[in-house]
Amino acid sequence: MKKIYLDIRYAKDCKARGYILDISRLGIASATCGKIAKNTAVEIAIRQNPPLLLKGRVVSSVSRHKRRYGYRLGIKFLFSNKSSARQIAKFVSAIEKRKKLRLELG
Repeated sequence: MKKIYLDIRYAKDCKARGYILDISRLGIASATCGKIAKNTAVEIAIRQNPPLLLKGRVVSSVSRHKRRYGYRLGIKFLFSNKSSARQIAKFVSAIEKRKKLRLELG
């Protein structure tokens, strides 16, 4: 599957880039170029048209051993309103449909 890239903002003016490894309605696993400490609040911009903007908290941060995107982050989504939850549900549903179609075409 084609990589879906994202930008992560945290702390004061700190940024990391990465791509989605796995995503659900509750959170995201991403490969990133920077380590972000556990329990750090983050803002995620998933690069699509238009960008999907989400807030979350880092629940895990693990080294991926000398890879370009050297860290695997686990981020739990924090929804401030129902609109954000609906947006991510729609996005995840679209990804699941693409995966299913790809598997059927085999």
